[in-house]
Amino acid sequence: MVVIWLGIGCLLSAIVMIGPLRWAMGIVAFTIPMAATMVMQLGADPITLPVLTSIAFCLRHATTLVTKAQREIFVALLGRELPLLLLLAYCLVSGVLFPRLFAGQAAVPAQDFTRDGYAILGPHLVSFAQLGYFLVATYLYVAMRQSILRVGVGGLLVGILLQTLAFGGMGFLQATLGLVGVEFPVDWLVTNNIYALLTTLEERGFVRVTAGFVEASAWGTWAAGALGFCYALFINRLFSWTTAILGGCCAVAMLLSTSGSAYAGLVFMAVIALVLMTFDPSSQRRLRTLLIMVLGGLAFAIVAAAILSAEPGQGFLGDLRYMLEETTLRKQYSSSAIERGQWADAGMKAGFDTYLLGAGYGTVRASGIIPTLFGAIGLPGLILLALFLFGCLKSLFKHPKTKADAVQFGAAFALAAGFGPLLASGTGLELASMIWIYAAIARTDWVAARAPSMARSPQLAGKALPEGLAVNRLVS
Repeated sequence: MVVIWLGIGCLLSAIVMIGPLRWAMGIVAFTIPMAATMVMQLGADPITLPVLTSIAFCLRHATTLVTKAQREIFVALLGRELPLLLLLAYCLVSGVLFPRLFAGQAAVPAQDFTRDGYAILGPHLVSFAQLGYFLVATYLYVAMRQSILRVGVGGLLVGILLQTLAFGGMGFLQATLGLVGVEFPVDWLVTNNIYALLTTLEERGFVRVTAGFVEASAWGTWAAGALGFCYALFINRLFSWTTAILGGCCAVAMLLSTSGSAYAGLVFMAVIALVLMTFDPSSQRRLRTLLIMVLGGLAFAIVAAAILSAEPGQGFLGDLRYMLEETTLRKQYSSSAIERGQWADAGMKAGFDTYLLGAGYGTVRASGIIPTLFGAIGLPGLILLALFLFGCLKSLFKHPKTKADAVQFGAAFALAAGFGPLLASGTGLELASMIWIYAAIARTDWVAARAPSMARSPQLAGKALPEGLAVNRLVS
């Protein structure tokens, strides 16, 4: 099985290197969620496949810089990314020096938790792998921005929708079939027995939704971004039927996932949607948002009333009520929640023990993105990250008027929605995270020109993104 996945990884990387640029962008976007699945272990972790395709894309981009025009655009893009460049520099410096500088001053939940557990800060905790991942991630982000300026966002859009179909569809089948006691197999994605147990965890007979991810919370974190992207495209009437179906699958699976991270993502997303609806000048978008909220609220009220009318543990609805209470109301008393709370406390304490500077990027693996990053890169790193995200999320407040605007808004909404689960259980800014893809789309403006094939076919006009995208200006 490992040989098969390795062959697939090498084939996809070859296409990324030499195939059409749109294909390359789509392949990278499609494979990135596999960092949290259990494929391509090869004795390491599941980030292997996305690393192969991402590095292949970065190498391909680097070869384009031999031309003066592409170098000038690259330099111009870097000039508009000062917070990210400073964050990258701080992460690299802190990751290498701070474990030595603050040696013995803090106890941290180490990044390699299975090996080190809680460890006293010292040079042995320097993680060159995590630093390398972050370096590749920032380069991938800028390379994607420049590629969007060259050929548009069509390839990324296809990749995102395909990954939503694959992993959202698996999650939906796993959740709905589980209600009737039928197991949806994900063993074909599992090549590491260390994590195999996590795919079979149950709550009162209900199998947790993982869709092949390492755990339910990892799938819930991914699904929040995918659902947010589909929702944003839907309210802007872009691929309405496709996004409605895909988003509906993700939403149902998230509700049945038994994952606190998924529930945090749904709540966080609803709050953002309501706030944006309040200030949206478009009556059509407000109507679509209101329709989704009303239908979703009615469905939730009906199901909640049926579940609450049953006695916990008695019959199907009683078992469902017991499962939901275990994963929400009594979640804080579970061994998992207690352990995660201890990790978060240790991460925050590491930040204070190192004078708010952090123990060094890659040294801390806490539960929740804030404790993890505060413990690792301290207050300066969090401020730089906030400035970078602010630049990416400005698209949320640019009311879409074109299809390009709608996709850009969708990426910004997905980026914001994805931070709900990260606040609950995120463990860092990994290379293989959709954060970087959504950020690249949200941050980059491009000028679209209708492709000749669309101009000759009135039936296609207005129903899809242009096949060709021409850039006549560089906008930050």
